[in-house]
Order: sequence, then C-alpha cells, then structure tokens
Amino acid sequence: MDGAVAGHQGSDITSELEDPASRQSAPPSCKDTNTASNKYPRCRNGNHSYVSPTDVIRANSLELACVLDKIKENSDSIKAAQLAAERDSQENESAAKLLIVNTLIATSNTLVIVAKDLAMKCVVRLAESKVLVAEKATIIAEVEDLATGDPAAAIEKLANFVRSLEKRFTEPSELDD
Repeated sequence: MDGAVAGHQGSDITSELEDPASRQSAPPSCKDTNTASNKYPRCRNGNHSYVSPTDVIRANSLELACVLDKIKENSDSIKAAQLAAERDSQENESAAKLLIVNTLIATSNTLVIVAKDLAMKCVVRLAESKVLVAEKATIIAEVEDLATGDPAAAIEKLANFVRSLEKRFTEPSELDD
C-alpha cells in the first residue's frame, strides 16, 4: 500500500497477521476519508464507523486461514477415512477369500463322502457279480447233472434256483436308493 491509508500507517500485512498485538490495535482514525475506497463506509461528521481496507484484508486473511485449517482437518479426516476404507476393503477381500477356501473345503469333504459311498456301492456290485458268477457255475453244473443224472431232481433244483433269482431281482436293492 502506498503511504497512510485513512490515518493508518502503511505496514506489511503479513507482519500484522503474524503479530497478535497488531490485530488488537485501535481502529484507524478518520483523518483522511478521501483515501478510503468507495467500498467501505466513511467517517461522517464524527461518526467513527470507518473500516480500512487493511483491516478488511486482515479479517479476510484470518477467515481464510481458519477455512484453510478446516480444509486441512477435513482433508486429514478424509485421508484417515480412505485408509480405514482400504483396510476394511483388504479385510473384506481376505474374508471373501477365506469364505471361498472354506466353501472349497466343504465341497471337497462332500465329494470325499460321495466317493466313499460310490466305492462301497462298487464293492457291493462286485460282490453281487461274484455271486452271479458262482450261480452261473451252479447252473452249468446242474445242466450237466440233467444230462447225466436224474432229470427230475435236476429240474427241481433248477426251478428252485430260478425262483431265488426272481425273488432277488424283483425285490428293491439297497443300491437303488
């Protein structure tokens, strides 16, 4: 600023902002109302309501400093919230991966149970096949008895054997479940 503005000596605004004593200085006198900007009220007939442009700049600068402090606080809060969100996101990813792993383990356990059940059914089918092979051998032996021995006794044995086969294959099997 050039010279005295409205009775206020021209001083460096930064020193006024930094020096708390200068903030509480007395309002400028109204000696030179012609140098004040038209934006600001002027002294009129002893009414001391004049505000110098320096005081307005100082007040605006202080208000701006407060706003900047609040922005910095909000920025710090936002950064903290972002970090927390990233941490939560990573925890959620870990939890999701753990859930997938647990699901895969449960599925594999179920598959093991199903495989054991199928293995047991195969063992039962194999045993039944062995029984059928033995019965086939019995049938062949009885047919040979028919050809060489007592035909009535052989026919009776064969009829009983066929009834037992019919009974076995008409009743529901445990494997049909």
